[in-house]
Amino acid sequence: MRSMRITVSALTRYLSDLVFPERCVFCGMPTGLHADSRYICAECKKDMPYLNSVPDINREQIQGISVFEYDFVRKTIFLLKYDGYRHYADVMGGLMADYVLDKDIKELLSVDIAVPVPLWRSKEKDRGFNQSALLAEAFCKRTGMACDEGFLVRSRNTKPQKGLGRGERQENLRDAFELNDGRSAENKSFLIIDDIFTTGATVFECAKTLYAEGADRVCYLALSSPAKRRYDI
Repeated sequence: MRSMRITVSALTRYLSDLVFPERCVFCGMPTGLHADSRYICAECKKDMPYLNSVPDINREQIQGISVFEYDFVRKTIFLLKYDGYRHYADVMGGLMADYVLDKDIKELLSVDIAVPVPLWRSKEKDRGFNQSALLAEAFCKRTGMACDEGFLVRSRNTKPQKGLGRGERQENLRDAFELNDGRSAENKSFLIIDDIFTTGATVFECAKTLYAEGADRVCYLALSSPAKRRYDI
């Protein structure tokens, strides 16, 4: 009976993929029934749009990388955040993990805890999820790293960063994060995970909070960044 249920389930999925094929997270083209990945087409897999950046950021003791150029994943991020494509976070978080593992970036892999950038509570409630937390969950599942989605919280609401200049972004986020009740950063190392890295204001404020609470080392990992600004922190 169980074998029959599995067969029916597989057949249902096959017919669903035949009528409504999955589309590539990068280019939007159908991936095909027999593709290696349900969510990455053969062409994109052959030439993955990695930034090929290196972890040479070192300002205020913050070190990290962005994995993809923002223009390549802008639509993917939009679909994830606003159109209900939550499974894209699992795909992209897995690709972030593959990138870090393949390049053996020890600076990022050797931290104690991965911490996603938190959303303001009402914004997360309205959206139904925190995209950075979903990315962090997928990344940690692949790497085996510990993840604490509630380690940092937003202490106040902030304006959207889009459209703000560098100085405005820094001021907008000043003292906007704090440790959740019962958490301790003392003598621990952290990997801050976010979807978009632009000027580094968000990462800097999160890191500042962790260092103020006794963190030993803070790194960051972002899904994407504008290519010309990926080192601008």
